[in-house]
Amino acid sequence: MTLEVAQKKYRAMENPTALGNQKGFLYLGVLFIIFIISITSIRLSSSYKIEAQRERELELLFIGHQFELAIESYYNQSPDGIKDFPIKLEDLLLDKRTLIPLRHIRKIYIDPMTNSSEWGLIKNDSDGITGVFSLSEGSPIIKSSEFHKQYKNEFNDTTTNEDVIKYSEWKFIYRPNANEENNF
Repeated sequence: MTLEVAQKKYRAMENPTALGNQKGFLYLGVLFIIFIISITSIRLSSSYKIEAQRERELELLFIGHQFELAIESYYNQSPDGIKDFPIKLEDLLLDKRTLIPLRHIRKIYIDPMTNSSEWGLIKNDSDGITGVFSLSEGSPIIKSSEFHKQYKNEFNDTTTNEDVIKYSEWKFIYRPNANEENNF
């Protein structure tokens, strides 16, 4: 070992905090960068979650409207002029009331809020299905006042209170009298 190398080691041993301070600042810098990355990822994940929920809400609106149209078609295609509603959702898939079976809907859609093919059914006095609703008790992102303004033409709501706080309160109902009145 040379004299110069020995002197450098000796100086480092005399002042050990000089090197330690540099390592401490580097450690704090790395912690700060990790903190910034974690905050950014939390914000991105929460905005992704909200966006995904909005997409499911729009899908629920589309599916509910499809059920309304299918119930309307079933009702209007009744044979012998006797208008009636389907007894079960499967009747919309294959309507055997006529010589040529009719399909009023392509499939029984899965509820995007519950990931289930089970729907809440709205029935009339003769046990016919007039509408459907989601069984989800979750809270919608779309607030009810915004919802009624934006989707009033696509959505039939039986509730009188505009403060809809659950998806299960979004009712998709075919009302034959209401549609006939709009035609005049």
